[in-house]
Amino acid sequence: MQHISILGDFEEAEKYSLEPVTRAKHWQDVNYGSRECQGKVVRGICVYGVGDLPWLATRREIIANKFHLTFDYLALDCLEERHRNRTMKCIASVCPDFDADFYRNLPTVKYSQKDGLL
Repeated sequence: MQHISILGDFEEAEKYSLEPVTRAKHWQDVNYGSRECQGKVVRGICVYGVGDLPWLATRREIIANKFHLTFDYLALDCLEERHRNRTMKCIASVCPDFDADFYRNLPTVKYSQKDGLL
């Protein structure tokens, strides 16, 4: 990628990550290769069920989209309890399964740092 000097650009733009980190979402036949939705598909997107929990537990995204409280509500309850347990473990000690460097080095974080505070 050729760097052009215009107002607001930065030289390392080609390194900008396109990996999604905000929402884990599973569009039918679009994301995550051959992985099938273990819940149900509504208007082309997976509504997560209990069968999706092992996959969701490995994701780095901050939010999981989408749950319906009227469909397999235990999936959301289990994920919420897992999040609480991980949070409490991290309050009590170091978080063994949290990769802070991954998030710290995201371009959206890295290039928005001001005055070296982050």
